[in-house]
Amino acid sequence: MTDKGIAISKMVADGQTSSADPPELMFASPGAEFHKSWLWHDKKQPPASGHQFQMWGPLPLKTPNGEASGYVMLQKIPNESDPSVIDGSTETGVVPGLGVVYIVGIESIAQYQTATRTESHLTSMKHGAGTEPEVRKDVGTPSK
Repeated sequence: MTDKGIAISKMVADGQTSSADPPELMFASPGAEFHKSWLWHDKKQPPASGHQFQMWGPLPLKTPNGEASGYVMLQKIPNESDPSVIDGSTETGVVPGLGVVYIVGIESIAQYQTATRTESHLTSMKHGAGTEPEVRKDVGTPSK
């Protein structure tokens, strides 16, 4: 957590660790604006190759217990060799106090002229309904 929202500074995938410098703002802190947009790029890449974000809300989002007020965030990831082409996008629905209620990811596979779509929805909010992460104590905001 930062003063601007939720940011990612390190990712681990398939045993490989990569870092984001500066940290990538993935979800902006809600404010008075209905729509927010921002850009992010790693210091090692040109700004045009950076990720594009938009966020709308509050909006009614479906949860297992009915509609709740939340936010929709869209991330677009451009192709590194041609930033005018979007290689992938992720739409995420977030309800404050509950968390992520859905994610839709689309990834282009240019050489095959196709795309993959992955969709996940929160279907249960009952304790013991699935694998649950360990609950950890909040240690506060790290100092800068």
